[in-house]
Amino acid sequence: ANYGGSIPTVVNIDNPGSKGGTFQGRATFSGWALNTSATVKSVTVSVDGVSQGAATYGLSRPDVCTLYATSPGCQNGAANIGWSSVVDTTKLANGNHVLSIAATSANGERAIQAHPFTVGNWTTANPIIVSIDKPNSQTGPLSGRTNIGGWAIDPDASIAAVSIAIDGVPLGNASYGGNRSDVCATFSGYPGCPNVGWNFSLDTTLVPDGTHTLQVTVTPDSGQVYTQTTPIQIGNLASQTNPTYISIDQPNSSSSPFSGSATFSGWALNSNSAIATVEISIDGVANGIATYGSPRTDVCAKLPGKPGCPSVGWTYLFSTADLTNGVHTVEVTSTAENGERATASSSFTVANAVSHSPTTASITEPSSMSSAYQGLVQFSGTATSTSAKVTAITVSIDGFPYGSTSFTAAGPNAVVNWTYSLNTTQLSDGAHTLGITATGADGTASVTSATFQVANWSSPSPTRVDIDVPNSSSANFSETAYFGGWALNPTSAITSIQVAVDGIPFGAAQYGGVRNDACSIYKNQPGCPDVGWNAAVDTTYLANGTHTLAITATTAAGQSFTTTSSFTVAN
Repeated sequence: ANYGGSIPTVVNIDNPGSKGGTFQGRATFSGWALNTSATVKSVTVSVDGVSQGAATYGLSRPDVCTLYATSPGCQNGAANIGWSSVVDTTKLANGNHVLSIAATSANGERAIQAHPFTVGNWTTANPIIVSIDKPNSQTGPLSGRTNIGGWAIDPDASIAAVSIAIDGVPLGNASYGGNRSDVCATFSGYPGCPNVGWNFSLDTTLVPDGTHTLQVTVTPDSGQVYTQTTPIQIGNLASQTNPTYISIDQPNSSSSPFSGSATFSGWALNSNSAIATVEISIDGVANGIATYGSPRTDVCAKLPGKPGCPSVGWTYLFSTADLTNGVHTVEVTSTAENGERATASSSFTVANAVSHSPTTASITEPSSMSSAYQGLVQFSGTATSTSAKVTAITVSIDGFPYGSTSFTAAGPNAVVNWTYSLNTTQLSDGAHTLGITATGADGTASVTSATFQVANWSSPSPTRVDIDVPNSSSANFSETAYFGGWALNPTSAITSIQVAVDGIPFGAAQYGGVRNDACSIYKNQPGCPDVGWNAAVDTTYLANGTHTLAITATTAAGQSFTTTSSFTVAN
């Protein structure tokens, strides 16, 4: 209570709210700040008293400026008083933390606001609940344009977005906010209730016939993301609802690997209308329009009288140089003049010779020695050109474009270091391919790739962490406290044990003590019997009273798990 009257500097934290919320991976915190008589010069962020640097300040907040219209930052139609900050929660221990926002004005006046929040990085089942009501196990093959829907809730935060993808290809956001009082009768008091339903109009003609995976990804205001999947069947080709026929003659299951220029071909027709266009996509990304109208008397002999016969053949020429070596998918989408459309697909392999381009690219991380990745990761490497300045370094994952890397451009012959941050929770667990394309100012380019493993463990972690001391029977601790226990994982050795108290890191514990008792129960586990850990904590840094010890074990595969225990300090 430093002021006798109102504080001229006002700070507000919108996210996390005053009741907190659970966050995972890269969390975006936001709010606004102003001073009634001076402009705000800086907004800084701290977590548990540790500085996280400056927030981005100056975002538009017209809603706030309607209340503070005369304040600097809100005058003359401006409303640039919003702030936001991205915090990597994977660098914080799981559990409770405090976010503090300090705003300093040009006149020196300062104010601080703080809200609690919780970090829960893949140590327990995700609290978000997503239901896909349609399609379900009783739904037949989908065709034409069909409506799908369900509901989604989070016990800690309102839902901000529901996005739809098929086989990892984004199709857009669903409409969210439908009345689902039936759901909220069971989950009473959840944020957003009863308007927690989602609906999406799915154009199945964009998807090849066959079995696919529908992915519904929910993002709440807290920033944590959860994806629910279900298999679906698409049946458009030669159906009553869409009498379109598509054939891909080349590539096929017997095709040799392609290199350089490749020619794909086939035929397409519709029983009711002539074909208007044949579009080609590679790995889900539009690549171009095929040449349509070559004679296919063989086809029309079997399907006589169809519009366009016999000129129903298509061909497509493209360069494989822009693709990473390995397996890719071509999708052929035929659109008739009456608007009916369908898609067929086929796999093919690219095997280009080593490039002799003056522009080259390399990948340092991931490498063949890399462990499985979890959460937010950073990939890196280099690029150079002997003929021109490197102007672009782009990323693909499993053949899908993921944008540009971060790098500083340099002249010819200079080695350019690039980095790329990837949230692996957007990928399924298992093997993936990172592709890097470096392009010089003279148009020369080079493509390289590397495989990596994702292991985000959406199910409960198999890692077991035990805290023997402190426990419910421990006496009060003073001066140096000696804590200990054991940790193991059934498939991967433990590589580190990190210690935190009340969410504040206290360094690494010693790991490798003999624990025959644990290994007699969990036989043949990696590392046994040397699975014990010990840590010395200087309690003079802590206030007297109850505290929370958090022990985080990380495996060689990159998986982590945290367990906690309370203890009392009495110095």
